[in-house]
Amino acid sequence: MPFIRITTLAATATLAIASGAAAQSWEGGYVGGSIGGIFLGNESDEISFDTDLDGDFGDTIGVPGNAFSPGFCDGIARGNEPEDGCDDDETSSLSFSLRAGFDRQFGNLVVGGIGEITGAEIEDVTTAFSTTPAFYSITREMDYMAAARGRIGFASGMTLGYVTGGIAFADIDYGFRTSNNPNTFTIDEDISDVGFQLGGGVEKMITERFSVGVEYLYTRFEDDSTVRASDGGNVFVAENPDGTDFTLGDDFETHTLSVTASIRF
Repeated sequence: MPFIRITTLAATATLAIASGAAAQSWEGGYVGGSIGGIFLGNESDEISFDTDLDGDFGDTIGVPGNAFSPGFCDGIARGNEPEDGCDDDETSSLSFSLRAGFDRQFGNLVVGGIGEITGAEIEDVTTAFSTTPAFYSITREMDYMAAARGRIGFASGMTLGYVTGGIAFADIDYGFRTSNNPNTFTIDEDISDVGFQLGGGVEKMITERFSVGVEYLYTRFEDDSTVRASDGGNVFVAENPDGTDFTLGDDFETHTLSVTASIRF
């Protein structure tokens, strides 16, 4: 009899817990934030050239010789030659964000949308060395980005696993430094880039109105910035009197891993 009573009580408690978990609702709006780390995902390792300004990069400057045969390095140059080395660029940073969203729940299925603004300081710098000798450094730096994403997930009581994706907007600053004096260099220093985000996460209800979680996001922006070298009467105007274009070419990609917290209402 005691065994039967204990078994009955345990079964009743289990059913009560399961019933309470199943009744947990993810329906409604929420506000919150996140903090974590952001990492550059596609660090550029060389600069490409378009000597005839036909839009196709990969030309060699100084044919039949190669004016940039000394090579490239990651970071800002310390001097005019590769032996001088380069200072490291900031390819990782602390990130923090503010977010707001709304979810609808259909059984265990949860669908919704989220808007987010993220602050972070991350940069990618590549330097090319010429035989002059001289250095040419292109910098791209992001201070913040905004995103609008949808998300879809599966709720199991107090826990929600989800995938998310949408559009992202960033203010990426482009800079250029060189020890070359004869030529004139122009660059679009402030380009507003539109890209996309994909990711996923797990969220856990601590109370009916407060949840915490972990989230991963991959973000990608296409890089179409160029530096124009003109004037000077040298190899940069040999193919075309209007000059030569430089570009990093690689897309600007980041990976973000964050801890999230939200208040639902």
